[in-house]
Amino acid sequence: GSWTHSVELCSEKDKLDNCNGEDQMNGFFMNMDDQVDQFARVVRADAKLAGGFNAIGFSQGNSVIRGYIHRYNQPPVRSFVSMHGTLMGVASIPRCPLSIPG
Repeated sequence: GSWTHSVELCSEKDKLDNCNGEDQMNGFFMNMDDQVDQFARVVRADAKLAGGFNAIGFSQGNSVIRGYIHRYNQPPVRSFVSMHGTLMGVASIPRCPLSIPG
């Protein structure tokens, strides 16, 4: 079987999920080191990922996962797919809604 885990960027280090509003703001204002550290905390807390996992990064998630691979990679990323990432930089802050209905 497969397991999907979408990582949220919570502000509090002991909080690993249920922080959707913070996640959106932290995507812009949390520094990349803290984002990578949060990703590592969430991944390491998930027993289903303990033996390694395949990672797909969308947009800024590419940079976060690349940071995780270089800094931690335990549990290991077996394969990494980068989808429309920020690897060439960002020109401006897009106009994103603060909440997504549904």
